[in-house]
Amino acid sequence: MISNIIATTHSLIPSSITAFPGFYVENVVIRDMIIQCKGGGTETDAERVVPEMERAYPENRMFGHSLPAYGLYFRHARNITLDNILFNRLEPDSRVTVYLEDAHQIKIRDLRTDEKEPTISEINTSGISIK
Repeated sequence: MISNIIATTHSLIPSSITAFPGFYVENVVIRDMIIQCKGGGTETDAERVVPEMERAYPENRMFGHSLPAYGLYFRHARNITLDNILFNRLEPDSRVTVYLEDAHQIKIRDLRTDEKEPTISEINTSGISIK
């Protein structure tokens, strides 16, 4: 469980929870969090295909200088709960709030942003619950 966090990002790399193909990060709860995001992500950042980087793991820059979400990035994850999370952006951002790839049994409740409705990208997902 990760809870009661107030944080500020200074790059285009959001917090990420990732594993390897065929393996999963499991049973994580993130709640009661406020993140001040740098923003500034472009359409190119939003459309970027992120390669698998098993040999570089777990270096935070292993995926490059950005990811296709400004808030949270999940890949190869299951049984994740996000509850009461607020993202504030310093600049507009073309990327989604939360990016889910090969993510299963994800529960999202009370996800908010400062300017608009949060956006979620789902690739190869199942069991996603958003309230």
